[in-house]
Amino acid sequence: MQNLNYPSPCGKCEKKCTSIGHCHDYKAYINAWWKFFNVFYRRLCCYSHAGNAEKFQYEHPDVYRRYIMTNPCDKCKAKENCQTICATYWKWWDDRMAWFRRRLRK
Repeated sequence: MQNLNYPSPCGKCEKKCTSIGHCHDYKAYINAWWKFFNVFYRRLCCYSHAGNAEKFQYEHPDVYRRYIMTNPCDKCKAKENCQTICATYWKWWDDRMAWFRRRLRK
C-alpha cells in the first residue's frame, strides 16, 4: 500500500476561517485521509477468518491451510515499528493451536 502524501491545506491558506470543516479544500483533505485510514485499518487489523458468530461458515481447506501456515506478521505493514503483539496475531495463534490439536487427535 502506498503512503498518502497529502498535506493539510490549512498550512498554506490565507483565509481566516471561523469554523473548521466548512472549507471545500479541508473537507477533501479529511475525506482523503479518512479513506486512507479505513483501507489501512482493514488490511492491518481486520483480517479475520473467524466469520460472523451468528452464521455458520467455513473456508475452503486449502485456503485455511495457507492461513494457518502463514504468519500474519510477515505481511504486516507495521512490522518494523511493532512493539506489542496485536489481536490479529493472537487470533491467528489461537486458530493455529486449535488446528494442531485437531491434527493430534487423529
